[in-house]
Amino acid sequence: MERLRRDQKRYHSPAAQSPERSTIESCVGEHTLDEIESVLARLHPIERAIMQTPARTMAGLSLKARHAAYVTSQYWEAPIDKLDWDARAVRLLIEAVCDFVSTPLALSQHQQ
Repeated sequence: MERLRRDQKRYHSPAAQSPERSTIESCVGEHTLDEIESVLARLHPIERAIMQTPARTMAGLSLKARHAAYVTSQYWEAPIDKLDWDARAVRLLIEAVCDFVSTPLALSQHQQ
């Protein structure tokens, strides 16, 4: 979803041209941009609630870590030794939290 958001931002930018639209469409298959925007709009209040609610339990901490990984999913697209210091720190922190709370990180399958 984060990749769709980044692609969507590029599509809606003034410099966007039709090749980007075809890239977005190829990423989403049969779904239209309107459908994607509708899903993202419905997710927005949920995402805000996750970020605004303090984590008071292991489950809450787990949820926040997994959401942070989702928002920063681009940090798992490259090998960790190719990331800049800030991205590496965020990625390692998220992975450490997920390990600590024994929560699988779906993005970890993309680690190199």
